[in-house]
Formats: sequence, C-alpha cells, structure tokens
Amino acid sequence: MLIYSNTSLPEQEFSAQTHKLGRVASYDGDTRSWYAWLPLDHPERAAKVLTALYEAARVHGTAIQVHAYQAGEGSPSGQAP
Repeated sequence: MLIYSNTSLPEQEFSAQTHKLGRVASYDGDTRSWYAWLPLDHPERAAKVLTALYEAARVHGTAIQVHAYQAGEGSPSGQAP
C-alpha cells in the first residue's frame, strides 16, 4: 500500500498523523510517502494495518493507494515486503 500524508495540516495534527502511520508503515524520504505491506497470511496483522490506515484517512485526510504485487516482485521503491 502506498500512503501519502496530508501535508496541509497544522503541525500538531500532522505529527499525530505521522505517529499513526509510523506504527504500521515505513517512510521513504525520496518519494515523501509511506509504504505498508498487507500480509494476507496474517489476518490479525492485516486488520491492524487497515484499521490504522482507515483511521488516519478518516481523521487526517491521509491518501491511500493499493497496489497488488505478485510474490517475488518488489515495490517501486525497491523495498521488500
């Protein structure tokens, strides 16, 4: 999953947003975006990731894109799952 922070937020709210995202995603400074893998073989972890991302989107307007990759295929940033 590719996540973009809502950068138009006041500093305190932006910090709250990035704190939420940091619990379930990794930041890529080159693209200024976050990456999270949805582990389909671990439904409890997948639920935690989706819940955190839904909450960030609902509260802070965070944008989330879902990209499907086949096993062994890397992400655009070269990060492995």
